[in-house]
Amino acid sequence: MSQDAVSPPDAQAQIAGLKAQIDARDRVIAMLRAQLARLRRMTFGTSSEKLAREIEQLELALEEYEAEAVRADARVPDFAAAPERPAPVRALPPYLPRHEVIHEPATGACTCPSCGGTLRRLGADADEMLDIVPVSWRVMRTVRPK
Repeated sequence: MSQDAVSPPDAQAQIAGLKAQIDARDRVIAMLRAQLARLRRMTFGTSSEKLAREIEQLELALEEYEAEAVRADARVPDFAAAPERPAPVRALPPYLPRHEVIHEPATGACTCPSCGGTLRRLGADADEMLDIVPVSWRVMRTVRPK
């Protein structure tokens, strides 16, 4: 195991710590907003330079916390959406028996809307999936006509 790898208990502890930091930051921002609103209400009653300075200081502190929150949210890795390795594309062995399912249009033969003639097939998309049948293996091949 490399030193860069984080074991699940360590990752859970790190996630819990980050969540606690985010909650504390959000509480501080909410408290500053409430204080700012209270001081703004007080300024309408009396015009004091002291209150105006407090409001300006709180607005600056609030802007700093909000900017820090945006930066922190941008750099916090999302542990829940860990990148998954893409599955390698491999052909299934040709010796396995194939069972083919063809999905035809519900209306049967398609007709041209302008002339009424029958449309011809352009091609088909096909994919294969390994299917397990009790005591035997088979490949399910799905064909979707275009």
